[in-house]
Amino acid sequence: MGMGQLSRALTVMRHLRHQGSARFEELAALLAPASRTTVSGLLRELERTGEIEHRGRFYLPAQGNLFGAGTNIYELPTALRARTHPVLERLCANTGHASALFARVGVATMKIMDEHRPQESDWRFLPAGVEWPLVPFHGFAKVFIAYASEDHARQCYGRWRRHLRPELCEKDWDAFARQLETIRRRGYALEYQEELAAILRLAVPVFLSGPGPVCFTVGLVARFIHLLDVEGWLGYLRAAADELREILDGRVPAFRFAIEKRK
Repeated sequence: MGMGQLSRALTVMRHLRHQGSARFEELAALLAPASRTTVSGLLRELERTGEIEHRGRFYLPAQGNLFGAGTNIYELPTALRARTHPVLERLCANTGHASALFARVGVATMKIMDEHRPQESDWRFLPAGVEWPLVPFHGFAKVFIAYASEDHARQCYGRWRRHLRPELCEKDWDAFARQLETIRRRGYALEYQEELAAILRLAVPVFLSGPGPVCFTVGLVARFIHLLDVEGWLGYLRAAADELREILDGRVPAFRFAIEKRK
């Protein structure tokens, strides 16, 4: 399952959580322009893995669904985003790569709060407001997973590992736990299995004051043909994280799921 299909899965489960149930035609319209075959395959997979139930003509959220519950979705206030965006602009100017600020907005999801790319760049993040699952290969997601509770990290790993191609994720929990420890020790996360061979994303945590998990991360994205220089860009990223901490600390809504102890 790729990022496109994961995003569709999130859309379906969010919709079912708010609406209670939906017919196939309603979900197909919701996921347009995806084909009916693609939507049908997605719903079968979600039903097989226990995320949704199919009763007669209706699809419903399954009992105990973690992915579609317990969220506190919001966007940065306009005045606050007016202060965060220049930080991302400077980060782009200094590195030549697209930059973004992500927030953890639920027990198992994250959202792009703000993003910027250089004019000459051929790659960019999706627009602010797009929400993704915390999949265990995405550089930004792994920052949130690394600083979450072990129970939550295990849930994220177990939930998505079986859907991902083998090269995207560690083959067992112990290997993934070592990867999370590496992220905490180094203070940054890379793509896939924390290898230097193909660095598409480089992300660092934004530590706010008080208890609870890391709720913000800032990072860069690059294409295969323009791999990121970790040592060259890490200083700029950490400086940006410090600036964002000063801007965001005490000025963003509380996260209702922030019941975990930060590692």
